[in-house]
Amino acid sequence: MDQSELHPRFAIIASTQKLTDRFLYTGSLPNEGNSPLSLLYSLEVTRAWFPSSKLISTITAVLSERFGTIQRSANPLKSFEAAIKHINEELYALAEQGETEWIGHLNALLALVNNNEVHLSQTGTSTAYLFRQRRISQVTEADAAEAEPHPLNTFSNIISGQLVEGDRIVLSNQDLFALVSLDHIRAAVTDQSPYVAANQISRSVKRTKVTSVSSIIIAIEKASIWQEAGDEPLVINLEESLQSWPKAAWKKLKPVAIKVGELSKKAWHTSKTGLAKAHQKWREHYGPKTKELWQKSSAVVSKQVSKIVKIKQPVATDDKLGHWLAPYIKKLEPVQRVLEKADHQIGQSFTKVRPLLTGRNSRYIIITLALIFLISSGVSIRKRHNVQLINTNRSANDTILSEVQELAGKTDVAIQLDQKVEAERLIVEAQKKLATIANPNESQQQQYDSLLKIVQEKGDKLTNTRRISVATNYKAPANTNIIVATDKGLFALNTDSNTGRYLARDLSQSELEFTLEQGADKPVSASYDREKDEVFILTTSKRIYGVRLENNAIKVRRLENPLGDFADGNFIGTFGENLYLVNAKDGLLWKYPPSGDNYAKGVNQVDPAHVSLQGVTAVAIDGYIYTLHPNGTVDKLLRGEKATDFAVKDLPASNHTSNFTDLVTGADTDTLYLFDRDNEKTFSSRVVMLGKDGKYNGQLAFSEQLKDVKDFSLDEVNKRFWILTGNTILEYKY
Repeated sequence: MDQSELHPRFAIIASTQKLTDRFLYTGSLPNEGNSPLSLLYSLEVTRAWFPSSKLISTITAVLSERFGTIQRSANPLKSFEAAIKHINEELYALAEQGETEWIGHLNALLALVNNNEVHLSQTGTSTAYLFRQRRISQVTEADAAEAEPHPLNTFSNIISGQLVEGDRIVLSNQDLFALVSLDHIRAAVTDQSPYVAANQISRSVKRTKVTSVSSIIIAIEKASIWQEAGDEPLVINLEESLQSWPKAAWKKLKPVAIKVGELSKKAWHTSKTGLAKAHQKWREHYGPKTKELWQKSSAVVSKQVSKIVKIKQPVATDDKLGHWLAPYIKKLEPVQRVLEKADHQIGQSFTKVRPLLTGRNSRYIIITLALIFLISSGVSIRKRHNVQLINTNRSANDTILSEVQELAGKTDVAIQLDQKVEAERLIVEAQKKLATIANPNESQQQQYDSLLKIVQEKGDKLTNTRRISVATNYKAPANTNIIVATDKGLFALNTDSNTGRYLARDLSQSELEFTLEQGADKPVSASYDREKDEVFILTTSKRIYGVRLENNAIKVRRLENPLGDFADGNFIGTFGENLYLVNAKDGLLWKYPPSGDNYAKGVNQVDPAHVSLQGVTAVAIDGYIYTLHPNGTVDKLLRGEKATDFAVKDLPASNHTSNFTDLVTGADTDTLYLFDRDNEKTFSSRVVMLGKDGKYNGQLAFSEQLKDVKDFSLDEVNKRFWILTGNTILEYKY
C-alpha cells in the first residue's frame, strides 16, 4: 500500500482550569493548506501557577513562529530540530531573567506527525505509548526525569519512528496512566477514531473526579476511513465531561442570566433615580406643609389633654431628669385609666412600671441603656477590627506566598550553578516566610500546602534528609522517664522510684517488673553494654546496678569498688571492661577499671583547666569519649584530651535554633547520632548523623511533631530507635 495514502487524525483531552498544584496546556498548530504535517504539544508544570509566567507563551510562540518553516521545508525533521534548539535557547533566556520555578517541574511532549512519520521530543515524566496490533510499547524514555535538566537541555533529544495503518499513539502526563490502565486505554483506542476513544477514556476519568489529565490521541488510517467517519471535534474539555447536568445546564443558562441581570440592574437604576426625584420634590413642597399641619394638630390635642390631666405627684425640683420626664408621665395617665377599665391586671402592671420612669430609677435606665450601647458598639468595632485584621493578613499572605515562589525559583538556579550553601540559605528563608502565614483563605491554604511541599522536597534533597514515619507506638509504663534499648528489648526506668520494667522487643509481650534494691535511691542515668548484654544504672545514692534478662527473669546485681561508693555523676557509660562516670557539675570524668568481679578505685581522666565537661547534656563512648554540650558542640576525648582531628562540620543551615539533647554511638557503628528535639511550633525533631570525624552525613526527619520528648535510645544492630514522649514509646525503623 502507498504510505502516502495514510493520514493521521488526533483528538485532545484537555483541562482548561488553572489547577491549584499545576498548570496544563495542550494543543495543536493549524495546518497551512493541504500540508500533511501536524504539530502537537502537551505541557504540564507541576507548580502552583502565577499570571506573570512567560513559560507557556515562550514555548508556543516559538512553535507558531517555526511551524510555517517546518511545513515548507524539504526536510521537516531538520527544521523541527532547529525549532527545539530555539525553544531551549529561549527557556535559558527566561531563566536568566529570573523565572526559574519551572526548572525540574516541566513535563512536556512535542510531536511532529508527517503522514506516517512521527517525531517526539520529551522532557520530564510525560510519556508516549504506541498501540500496534494489540501490543503496547513505551515510545519515550522511562528515565527522562531522573535529573533536573539545564534550561539549554530542556528538550535534549528526538525520538523518530514509522507508523503503519491502524497504529495509535497516546501522549499524556502521568495522571492519565495513574487513573486508567493501559489495557483499558488499548481497548478504547483500538479500531476507533481518536474522538470516540477520547470520549471513552474521559468517561473513565470521570469516575475519579480528577481534572489533571492532559492527553493527545493520534490514529493512523487511510484517508478513505476518515472520510467515512466524517468530521469530528478536535478537543474534549475534561471539565465539561466531568460536570453534572445542573452545572451543564447552568453553563448554557449563564449568558441569559447575565443578560437578565444587566436589564434588571438598568431597571433598578431607573427606578432609583425616579424615587430620588420624588423624594426631593416631597422635601421641597409637600414636606413643609405636612409638618405644619402636624404641629397644629399636635397643639390642639395637647391643649385638650392639658385640660383633662391633673398632676397627682409633684416633681422634685432637684431631679432635673424627673422634671423633664414629668409632662410625658402626665400624658400617660389617661391611658392608664382607660387600661384599668379594660383590664385591671394591665393597670396593675402599669402601676409597677410607672415608678421606674421617675426619679432616680430613670437614671439607672439611662445608664443601663448607655452600657448596652457601649458594649454592642465595642463588639461591633472588634468584629470590624477582626475583619480588617483578617483582610490584612490575607493580603500579607499573598505577598509572602509570592516571595516564597520567587525564593524557590532562585533555589533552582543556585542548585543549577552548584551553589549549595546559597541554595540552603534560600530554603531556610522560604521556610521562615511560610511560618508567618496567618489566617489563610482556602486558595491561600492550597497554595501554602503546595509551596510547603516544594520547599520541603528541595530542602530534603539538599541536606540528604530522609523522612520516616512511626512504625509502632506503645503505652509506656507509668512514670517512665528513662528508656534503654538492648538487642532483645527495652528497659523502662522510673526516676521517681527504685523500680523499673523490662519490655520485650515488640513491646506487646508481658512486662517484667524489677526493683533495684529496697531503700535504694532513684535512677539518674543508664547505659547498655552489648558485650556483657547488661544495662548499668547509676542512682542518686552513688550506687550502680547491673540489670540483665536471664532465663525469662530479670537479674539485678549491685556493683562494688574498694571505697564502697562510686563518685558523684550525671552520666554513666561503659567500654570494654571499664566503667565511666561523668560529673557535669564539677567537670570530672571518672574511669573505673575492672578488679575481679567488681571495680578498682576510680581515676579522674580530665584536667578541668584544659577540658571543660561542665553542663554536658549527653555522653557516648566507643573507645573515644564524645561529649555533647548545651550549645550543640561535640568534643571527642582521648586520654582526657580533645582529639585534634575531630570537628563538627557541614551542618546544613536551619530555620530554627537547634536543641541537641542526646548523643549515641558505639564500637559497631561508624556514625554519631545526635537527637535534636522540637523547640518551635514550625520545627519537628530530627536525628542528625555525623561521621566519626564530625562530618555531616545526613539526617532523619519525622513526618509529625513530637511533643513532650523525655528520652531517646538507639538499637544500632536492629536499625531502630525509640523515643519516649509523654506516656508513649515510639519505635522507628530506619
